[in-house]
Amino acid sequence: MHEALFAPYIKGSSDGFVYSLRGKELDEPLQAIAKVYTHLYLDLQNTQNNNPSFKLFEQVYKEHFLTQKNRTAKQARKR
Repeated sequence: MHEALFAPYIKGSSDGFVYSLRGKELDEPLQAIAKVYTHLYLDLQNTQNNNPSFKLFEQVYKEHFLTQKNRTAKQARKR
């Protein structure tokens, strides 16, 4: 079901994907990872909400990714 989303990330080791990138090189790959996480979160939240593994995923998602809704709220608080 989600194989296509993970395809770019399961080839080789993680060393060749993010850890070797620096500065502006990170922007595009991190945006791509954020899209995968967001897709999974939105896709699974209604069916897996009571699953402990999903709860952990949800916590990581909310701690590490700033959604447009949260970004707007954060900007409003800064004003």
